[in-house]
Amino acid sequence: MKPDHQNFSKARQDAFVTQHYNQLNGSIYKNLRRYHGPEDKEELAQQVWVLLLEVINRLAFIHDDWAEDLDCLRQSQTKIRFLCLDVMELTIKRTKVTDSYDSLCSDLDDGNAVPSSFLEAITAPDDQNPERQLMRKQLHEAIRSFATSDYEHALIDFMMGETMAKHIIERFSVSKNTVTANRDQLLAKIRLNLIIEDCI
Repeated sequence: MKPDHQNFSKARQDAFVTQHYNQLNGSIYKNLRRYHGPEDKEELAQQVWVLLLEVINRLAFIHDDWAEDLDCLRQSQTKIRFLCLDVMELTIKRTKVTDSYDSLCSDLDDGNAVPSSFLEAITAPDDQNPERQLMRKQLHEAIRSFATSDYEHALIDFMMGETMAKHIIERFSVSKNTVTANRDQLLAKIRLNLIIEDCI
């Protein structure tokens, strides 16, 4: 009867984690020491553990580079460095998005439009720096991609200063207040999605 290699590997993996838990856990916390955000480090460590166990279950005592205990320990510690960086980066980005969204909702709830600095960033004249011109062009293209109708394209034209509100009012038979409210809603959606996609 042939041995069950899958169960044999799983048993070795479990034994490896049990035997080297303190070393691996210490390595995780050592790599998380640079994180000073709002999330609890224990929660981040748990996230890293989940990812690390997935890697160990996939590779330990199966892949040639993970053939022995010492190989597994070295490879795990290398993976831990990158997993910690990924978890920290994701947490920081998630916090940035949440803070930006909360700030945006607060501004809109208080009756304020989307921050003028964002409007200035997308409508300011191009300077002579080719890199900045390219970045602005890419930003404009990203913004345009959010329009799903002729009306929304017209609202973006209004945001960009390429058309006047009265032209939209006449063309789509809407009131000025409706145009302004719809513009602010669309602008809020665009800004939040650009933050989520790390475009701004």
